[in-house]
Amino acid sequence: MLGREIVRHADATWNAVGACHRTPREDLLQLDFGRPDEVIARIVEGAFTHIVHCAAIRDPDYCLAHPDETEATNVRGSITVATAAQALGATLCYISTDYVFDGTCPPYKEDDTPNPVNLYGRSKLAGERAAATVPNHMMVRIPALYTAALGDKANVLTGLVNRLERGETLQLDSETVRYYTRAEDVAAAVLLLLDIGHQGVIHVSADEATSKAAFARLAATHFGYPSDRVVDTEPPSIGDVRPHNSHLDTTLYRSLPTPSIRPSSKSIQELRAP
Repeated sequence: MLGREIVRHADATWNAVGACHRTPREDLLQLDFGRPDEVIARIVEGAFTHIVHCAAIRDPDYCLAHPDETEATNVRGSITVATAAQALGATLCYISTDYVFDGTCPPYKEDDTPNPVNLYGRSKLAGERAAATVPNHMMVRIPALYTAALGDKANVLTGLVNRLERGETLQLDSETVRYYTRAEDVAAAVLLLLDIGHQGVIHVSADEATSKAAFARLAATHFGYPSDRVVDTEPPSIGDVRPHNSHLDTTLYRSLPTPSIRPSSKSIQELRAP
């Protein structure tokens, strides 16, 4: 989802090329992390000056149930991309997550010590360490994303709106604190940060605290569905654990000449009904 937005936002000066795994298209570079030598060769052949590594399995519950696949994609895949970047002398931008933190002492600054509580977070932290081996690297930590593309199956907002449209009652976690952020805003941020040559870790996030239930209620109100269809519940007892509040401190980002990140309450009001 973020990769699509980055390619879409990149102007002609970037000559951006998207990559894929399972959905081949003529305009996409098809890569299979199960064939690392081939991935490295294809990236090197492209002679890219910048590589934005968005590919990951990002569902914590799926990661818990599929540890080998998570290792292959999030860890070994990141090592492969880092190896290709080193071979090219390219700048590597690694997209990481707020889930590298345990959620007990927010907000988290870039130099705070990570302490992931789930397999997804541990795999992304391993990816950060792989990216850090590249001399010119940037690691962008982000929270949960959504997008204006309501037809996108990877979009959390799409799933919520579709369920509301079917008349379902949504029982959603109202306790875990989230900072939902528009993928379009992150894409614009990544491109600008690359353009100004930023190096090292940086946090890019909306700063409006919400929850999955509150976010869904906001969407219901905007799209004309009864908000009482969203029922507050406790965090689910099944699946992998989530940090309670992994708020990313964005002081560094806001100190740079970077585009603003819209809060979800404002951003959702700008979206059209599906």
